[in-house]
Amino acid sequence: MLHFVRNHLIAACLTADGFVVNCTPKYQALFGSDSCFDDFVHPDDVYQDVELKQQLVAGNINEFRVEKRLVDQSGQEHWFEVETSLLQAAADNGEPIFAVILTDITENRKIYDALLWNEKRWRDLVNHSLLLFFQCDIGANLLYFTPRVAQLLGIKANEWIERSITDLIHPDDLDEFEQFFISNLNGNSSSYICRFRTQDAGWVELKLKAQVNDSESGIILHAQDLSVQFTLAGQLQFYRFQYKALLTELSQMISI
Repeated sequence: MLHFVRNHLIAACLTADGFVVNCTPKYQALFGSDSCFDDFVHPDDVYQDVELKQQLVAGNINEFRVEKRLVDQSGQEHWFEVETSLLQAAADNGEPIFAVILTDITENRKIYDALLWNEKRWRDLVNHSLLLFFQCDIGANLLYFTPRVAQLLGIKANEWIERSITDLIHPDDLDEFEQFFISNLNGNSSSYICRFRTQDAGWVELKLKAQVNDSESGIILHAQDLSVQFTLAGQLQFYRFQYKALLTELSQMISI
């Protein structure tokens, strides 16, 4: 019978059916020594390594590692990295014996799950907001844009991802946009207003601000739709003109 010299390990020798042949004190404290290993494994994780065990017995691999959720005797769930190797091959009248070493990665999984949750929350926030975002690589090729952009310009992600954002920009604004893009890529923060083409061949005015995206080696463009603002400004100017004309007419009437 095997004896583990490192009692601080959570480890055990298991039969092919998962019953304990020998184990360390830490394994025994968590799961006991007279029960089946698979009884403590989360139902969704029980069968994930069946094929790997077959390869191990066949001699195709020396060991393998998988991540599993196990519930200990107290009912507490842990995430473990389970390293499995073959201690004894199946004899004519015997069965294979596996050695498993468990490394508790519960805290790492909590951090990982939190990061995934935060990313999903950020994505949900951006995708349901009225803000306009473009994400471009250093060559100005589109990597991502928010649904609000797609709605405003009438473009589809599967048609525009990996295409250059410059294909959307008015030809007369293109030179200044390229200067703006390169300048921000080099760390010189600035803003720029240019016209973007819509699917129906119209144009919308967008004010752009850039933020270097170090993780993707590119730029995130924050855009503000100025079309409504310019429309309101035009209407205001029209009413001011009408107001001045009215005052002029009134003054003339009074002077008569």
